[in-house]
Amino acid sequence: MAGHITTTALLGNTVLCIDEHPEVWAELHADRSLVEATIEEILRYRPSFTQVGRLTTIDTELGGQIIPADAIVTPWLLSANRDEREFADPDQFDIHRRSNHHLAFGHGIHFCIGHLLARLEARVAVGILLDRYAEICLAPQTQLKFYSRGIFAAREVPVSVRPA
Repeated sequence: MAGHITTTALLGNTVLCIDEHPEVWAELHADRSLVEATIEEILRYRPSFTQVGRLTTIDTELGGQIIPADAIVTPWLLSANRDEREFADPDQFDIHRRSNHHLAFGHGIHFCIGHLLARLEARVAVGILLDRYAEICLAPQTQLKFYSRGIFAAREVPVSVRPA
């Protein structure tokens, strides 16, 4: 799944965010230098994965609770990426966010080895969409079907476009 579903989810989530915030599409048309920051905000706001599984190697205390060694823990990326201690107005979609240390690609030794490729693919795809379309949004009467667990994305994202 790594490298395919994550990138397609990112592209679908890009369309969902643009549909919810059409003013962003106009901003991107006016200033292509905002594409990278927009992708980073989409990764924070709608990360492809909702959670990751990890195995503790030593007894650890977290929030006053002891987690024993060899226990499986499941950090929620959605929650971490909306942490008000890390992000100002965390529930606000903001492509001008200055500090965006999201966890969409993990952290530390588990940081996604393909993060550069995913970001590059997203930048290229968004650039092509900007070249081709003055507007892009969900197709009318779209009933999105989402993955059942773990993946934070719609299975299909039908769009309506207006050529550039």
